[in-house]
Amino acid sequence: MIEHCHSIGLSGVQMNPPTIEPEEIKKFRQRLENYTMHLVCDPRLPRQESDLAAFDAQVNAYKEAGASVFHAAMTGRRYEDFDRLEPFKQMFEQCQKQVELAEPVLRKYKIKLGIENHKGWRSGEQVAWLKRLGSEWVGVCFDFGNNHLPLRRSHGHRTHLIPYTCFAHNQRYGGGGIRRWIFSSLRYRMGEGILDLKQMVQMLRAVNPNMIIDLEMITRDPPEDSRVHDQVLGDIR
Repeated sequence: MIEHCHSIGLSGVQMNPPTIEPEEIKKFRQRLENYTMHLVCDPRLPRQESDLAAFDAQVNAYKEAGASVFHAAMTGRRYEDFDRLEPFKQMFEQCQKQVELAEPVLRKYKIKLGIENHKGWRSGEQVAWLKRLGSEWVGVCFDFGNNHLPLRRSHGHRTHLIPYTCFAHNQRYGGGGIRRWIFSSLRYRMGEGILDLKQMVQMLRAVNPNMIIDLEMITRDPPEDSRVHDQVLGDIR
């Protein structure tokens, strides 16, 4: 992946090293440094205290590999995964527990974790959670497209989440330079869609002029339920 991304002129990668063995980590970092590329990693967050030793070892290795920031996408699609409130609340509580367990390790190694606004909770719920946690080492991975869903009918999520953002995803469809989302029939090129990309980048740069904004290439299928699609189109008109 590093070689491919370098060959097409990209300045970084989001991936995990294939191993945490010290010698291999050194080789991995050397390759990134030779190409002057940044690294974003996705460590496996601890689910319980017995997972902390493995998490500590992973965080240490990824930091040694040159990771600038960590990423976590902790949920699926809330509106597809749950038909009752109680299971959602249990999931949300588990996610908060995982991050609470992880936070002291992140603080120890002084590296930030960006939790993606990933279709599992509203922006207000995520911000309230971050305020309760109160850690400079846990923030948001702000995905430009994820909040334009039935659960988030206002574009005000930008002002909610961007102040807490430590890095960002600009998401595009993997085929032919076409954006993908649950607007499966609304295909448009970068800068030609409903999002004011220039304004969003300016807002992020105001938080941190050196913030990493990765291009996320993704080819998953959009939701099959056309009713969801129709509702979203109604919300954004």
